[in-house]
Amino acid sequence: MRYSSAGLEFFAAFGLMTSATYLLNDLSDLAADRQHRTKARRPLASGKLPLRSAFIAVPLLVVAV
Repeated sequence: MRYSSAGLEFFAAFGLMTSATYLLNDLSDLAADRQHRTKARRPLASGKLPLRSAFIAVPLLVVAV
């Protein structure tokens, strides 16, 4: 099966942008997520993923598009 390069590029760009959006959302909801029973287990809220990593990753993901 052949895929068009434009389709694959769109798929990659969409994935990068949604990842950046999810990270931004988690950063903006961080205080509330830390208080929530289940959301407190998310990587940023729990501290498993350092905030610095998220702040670095967001612009890199956007620029990669």
